[in-house]
Amino acid sequence: MRREATATASTIDEAIELARAELGIGDEIDVEIEIIDQPEKKVLGLFGGKPAKVTLSYDDGKKEEKPKKEKKEAPKADKKPAKKEAPVKKAKVEEKPAKKVAINQTALDNTLTFVKDVLSHMDIGEFTCSVSDVEGGFCITVEGEGMGAVIGRRGETLDAIQYLASLCYNNDEEGFVRVVVDTNNYRAKREATLTALAQRIAGQVAKNGRNQALEPMNPYERRVIHTAIQDIEGVTSWSVGDSKGRRVIVGLADENGNPKNPNERPSNRGGRDRAHRGGKGGRSRGGRSAGYTPAEPTREKRSDASNLPLFGRIDK
Repeated sequence: MRREATATASTIDEAIELARAELGIGDEIDVEIEIIDQPEKKVLGLFGGKPAKVTLSYDDGKKEEKPKKEKKEAPKADKKPAKKEAPVKKAKVEEKPAKKVAINQTALDNTLTFVKDVLSHMDIGEFTCSVSDVEGGFCITVEGEGMGAVIGRRGETLDAIQYLASLCYNNDEEGFVRVVVDTNNYRAKREATLTALAQRIAGQVAKNGRNQALEPMNPYERRVIHTAIQDIEGVTSWSVGDSKGRRVIVGLADENGNPKNPNERPSNRGGRDRAHRGGKGGRSRGGRSAGYTPAEPTREKRSDASNLPLFGRIDK
């Protein structure tokens, strides 16, 4: 279900925080930010001025409840009702089991001990760890009450623990084994959220024909976006930027599936870049367009008569 909130504050960042608080979400939830009004300072600190106004929206993944329709009783017919056909049974889709790999039990025990030691120093209270098979490796699932601190902002803390756990296991191994660290089914929920985001952005791109840039993401999240986009006809995606600023661009695709307008400047759904460029329409903070040069005055320059005393003249 789509949820949104609008807030005003002295700065854009403060308005975003107020809107997030109204929605009851933290920074770990990806949202679309629309800047409605740029903040304007008061003249001489007394007159005019305008606060910043933003609208935040996101999909919480819940289906919108539709009002139940009252069933109308069918009129009684004199004829005997036709025999009901037996419902057709749907064929069960067999799920493919995860591809197992050979696990070094000693390395697994050392990795599990390492993860427990890290978590014990985070003051998260009591927790338990369990191990299960995933494709290409294994998953360490952590369960407890203080899992918000384990996940961190947009899963950054959980990703860091997973990276260290992978190094711990694969340190002395010849081949590479995939190591996943998860809690509260965060990985699956995050993947579903990103897939829904990719589908929604792709629909907007197909409708207006303009490239759109997503917020910076880690390699795993970018791969989820690319995977979701590749199944949508007429739309493609690619990554730009370096390091932590690397992000996904979604745009129209040509007949060969390549970006149709790769050099077009994308619109930023996050809104932050636009906020620091000076506002709407490419205008600067003072309200003038970039590159504006004032015209020379057409009136004649003021001058005094030459016979005036020295203290009354302005050309000396």
